[in-house]
Amino acid sequence: MLYGIIDTDQIRSNPAQLKALTSLEPEEFDALLSPFRHRWHHYHKHYTLPGKRRKRPRIKYKKPTKTLPGQGTKLWFVLMWFKTNSIQQQLAAEFGLRQSPLSHWLKALRPILQQAIEDLHCQPAQDMDELIRLFRQRSGPPGSGGAPDTLNMDATERPIGRNLDDAAQRDDYSCKHHGHHLKNTLLCDEYQFVHFAG
Repeated sequence: MLYGIIDTDQIRSNPAQLKALTSLEPEEFDALLSPFRHRWHHYHKHYTLPGKRRKRPRIKYKKPTKTLPGQGTKLWFVLMWFKTNSIQQQLAAEFGLRQSPLSHWLKALRPILQQAIEDLHCQPAQDMDELIRLFRQRSGPPGSGGAPDTLNMDATERPIGRNLDDAAQRDDYSCKHHGHHLKNTLLCDEYQFVHFAG
């Protein structure tokens, strides 16, 4: 379907473009779509788009919404927002939306995406206890392909706003990048799956 200047069907049929805009292969997108659809139906049945709880559960909760119809479009929309880090006005123009409903969409879809990722057990661990638990869930018998062969550790810095606290400013300041950054340690395998983000 054509929204604003973006044709989502054309991009879904082009794996290179889909990966560039969402970081996912078509098979990964389809695997994530199933739990995302379930989570969206549950949300839409019990909550309005701005997040207000309905007095009675919605009967026709599977009916497409007027803006961003279809769960694939909703998933594509929120993944593109995370990947490209677009400002809201740009995303609104690309999808033919006004800025205010776009804010409601992002507020509703971000936690739904997080829950869908957790449903697939693909979320990265935040501490060592969780990392050990996730490795036990994801590993299979030797040679089964369930456990990764290699693990790679790396660090990255993300720019953040300047903190008001002087001590926090010193901790966040990066001489290398000449600005305030949040430092993250990542543990990933040979398939670029992130197991730990701390």
